[in-house]
Amino acid sequence: MQLVEAIKHSEHLTIMKDATTKQWRQFYGAKLNCITREFTLGLKEISSGSAEKYVKATIYMANEASTTKEFVGKLTNCMTNRSATELKSKKLLSELKSEENDSELNEVECSVPPLLQFADEVEQVAKERKEV
Repeated sequence: MQLVEAIKHSEHLTIMKDATTKQWRQFYGAKLNCITREFTLGLKEISSGSAEKYVKATIYMANEASTTKEFVGKLTNCMTNRSATELKSKKLLSELKSEENDSELNEVECSVPPLLQFADEVEQVAKERKEV
């Protein structure tokens, strides 16, 4: 019930989503940030890492956690990493949102994954140079 009330009383909702592959299995998770607090929608194993599967999993988790149908229409922000799949899933969510109202879905991109990858590369080069 807390999630239903939070969605009903929030003008702006931000969804934060990410996916990972562990031992050849795909997992997708989503959180919803309302004006007053943050809710974990869930973590779901999906059959593939496609944008369509991400959106279906998002809608499924929102429906499982809440009885309100206002979820997609109230989304205003989408936080993702910069992967092509995430960008496409944001586009699909935007299309669903435009069916309910005409407002835009803003995208906020997290810069942590590229920074972590960069740090790994720098560490590897530093080790190689140290050996020389």
